[in-house]
Amino acid sequence: MSDNIKKFFLLKYIFRVIHMLTFAFLFGDISYNYFFGNRADKAKGYVILSALSGILLIISGIVNMILLYKEKNYDRESSEYKVWKYILYSKLVLVILLTPLFDKHLSLEFKFYIALSMFLVSPFSRFYREYFIKSIEPSYNKFN
Repeated sequence: MSDNIKKFFLLKYIFRVIHMLTFAFLFGDISYNYFFGNRADKAKGYVILSALSGILLIISGIVNMILLYKEKNYDRESSEYKVWKYILYSKLVLVILLTPLFDKHLSLEFKFYIALSMFLVSPFSRFYREYFIKSIEPSYNKFN
């Protein structure tokens, strides 16, 4: 296995784990608040951790999209690819709605349903990509 493939695999793995962990934390927090009420005892460190998780979620999602794009193993002219691309854009819009910029404008219930929809759309987008988009031989030479 070439060094380029190893680097690429490692990058994809690291950013995928960051993406999943930060989403799990934020979804858990929103779900807890929705089902049991807002916790009044949120320490400053917890608030910082929530903000950092949101930032890392967005950054890791963008990095994952860039890595998939650089991989160049999908037929980008297919209608299925275009649908998948818009699913990814919708995920980005949804996660931006969960940022503190919109805290005062969105109810906890609405934020819960946004997070729940992301929870359902995320695996769907991956399965959609894996099963409906024509794969071609990956190009790892972009990672020299």
